Amino acid sequence: MTYAIPEPVIRNIAPADTTEIIDLVAAAMWDGPVARWLNADPASRRRESAGYFEIFAEHAVRYGEVYATADADTTGSLTGVALWSPYTSMIPPPADCEIRPKEATGSSGYDCQTEIQLPDDGSPRWTMRRSPMP
Repeated sequence: MTYAIPEPVIRNIAPADTTEIIDLVAAAMWDGPVARWLNADPASRRRESAGYFEIFAEHAVRYGEVYATADADTTGSLTGVALWSPYTSMIPPPADCEIRPKEATGSSGYDCQTEIQLPDDGSPRWTMRRSPMP
């Protein structure tokens, strides 16, 4: 049996409009395991997820790469997106990374505890802790 499935076209979209990227990523990821870990309440998680994923979309647009597929019809709307952060060179952390994730997820967010410097001048990472849920 054969299927008439057109080849998807994946392109690096630069420059990119972050609004459409954020909406697509939030719609796909709002109920994923990380999102559930950050915020156990489904209603507030859905409401707040765009603010959380905005941090990473903006960072990828500025310092990384954004690849996307678009609807083949006349709208050209994004149907899929991948955010890539290159680890072949030093890139700064997302802007206000100590504050923005907690603000975006409300009081159920996490606190950055310690910065860890990776060997060979790799990008820094942070250990995080989420306060216990009441």
